[in-house]
Amino acid sequence: MSDDKILKVDLDALPISKETIQKVVDPSAEIIGETAATLIEAISHAAFDRVKKFNIVRREDIKDFQRRIEEKNANIPIENQDNKKLGLTLKALDASVYQLDEEVMRELFANLISKTVDKRFNNEILPIFPTLLSNMSIQEAKILKALATKRKLLPIAKIVASTANEQTSLSGIDYDKSSTELNQALSSFDKILNAKSIDLTDDIILFQNSHWDGYSSYISALQASGLITKDQTNELPDSKSRQSYQNFQKSVTFESYYSLENNPIKTEGLLFKYPKLVKGSIKLTALGRQFISVVL
Repeated sequence: MSDDKILKVDLDALPISKETIQKVVDPSAEIIGETAATLIEAISHAAFDRVKKFNIVRREDIKDFQRRIEEKNANIPIENQDNKKLGLTLKALDASVYQLDEEVMRELFANLISKTVDKRFNNEILPIFPTLLSNMSIQEAKILKALATKRKLLPIAKIVASTANEQTSLSGIDYDKSSTELNQALSSFDKILNAKSIDLTDDIILFQNSHWDGYSSYISALQASGLITKDQTNELPDSKSRQSYQNFQKSVTFESYYSLENNPIKTEGLLFKYPKLVKGSIKLTALGRQFISVVL
């Protein structure tokens, strides 16, 4: 996309004085007689007049976004209004332009913008936050919202096909059996230890009575942004997560793979016929926790 199609906030066009604007972008300056709410309202109206002019975003979406910003600003007590971070306000407004067609993203950007002028929150806002939000899909936002309400972590799983049936375990071996039977049992267990597997699904996000499939690429995107980490080798030990794993293993989705035993996948001379659940988790990083404290 060419540079002339990207919104740039025109400081000369803003309905406030050049002297005031110079103070806005100068972090060492003090703005006297201008409340943060008044300044942000002026900046947002001027900025989105430009968006309307180029027909980049539907007018209804712009009006809804402005309404959300104004309502959130109105709820900031005057003693908590702070105009020292208005450079971040400008950056967040600029970054929001191509995300205004989704209600979820309008809400997140409105939260971010209003908190740039609230001294209770704006020290938590890093310059990268507008960029992170501008690159985010609504599916990624949905995952972050779920993490925010689920103890900052969630169980995940993927279904694989294994070359060995993992129902055998050492604790189940009868050592009083004949040496031939015992050797067969130990051989079966050795196969389990050396079993190979292939993925049948991508990562699936688990809840106690439901699951989200098709979110693996969004998990990867959040990882790349540094907002979450993924552990695909250790299951979560708490009772709610264990219940989520167990319920999914009884689900129609998982049970549909039992037909592999009659129709195994053949590759590289191996038969992959036993469906298995590989349990893991995703959780917010320190950056992720700080990010959601601002935008959610």
